[in-house]
Amino acid sequence: MRGFLGVVLTLALWPAPAGANAASGCDAFPWVQTYQGWGPAANAGRTVTVVYVADCTASDGAIEASGTATVHRGRTTDGSVLAVHPFRHRATWSSGGGRFPWWTCVEEAEYVWELGEWYTFRATAAGGSWSLEVSPGPDGTLTWSHGAC
Repeated sequence: MRGFLGVVLTLALWPAPAGANAASGCDAFPWVQTYQGWGPAANAGRTVTVVYVADCTASDGAIEASGTATVHRGRTTDGSVLAVHPFRHRATWSSGGGRFPWWTCVEEAEYVWELGEWYTFRATAAGGSWSLEVSPGPDGTLTWSHGAC
């Protein structure tokens, strides 16, 4: 349970991942993130750092990116390469404006971050109710919901 709560709190308080601010376009790529105990780290059986490199387009209320994710052993990109996977990111939201409306009262939103078969982060909102699925989470698939209205 500690792992689950830690991931949920991290995701709830964490600033938006790369590309979540459409006002700045796609200048957030490449994006580097270290995972410990969940996501790509669960598949690798150890802490990993992933470098995401993607072609990206952004407009008001939408982001689309695809490219590659290079998984490195450990907490830096100096570690040996464990795997290279296709990467896809998509976000759409109905509230307009440049920022993705994380956990707010919004009519519709979808945020998907996929690393091949290794990792999926999917957040969706409908009528102000949010659902989150992270696979793999610390103990399998993590699911969470939040009523924002």
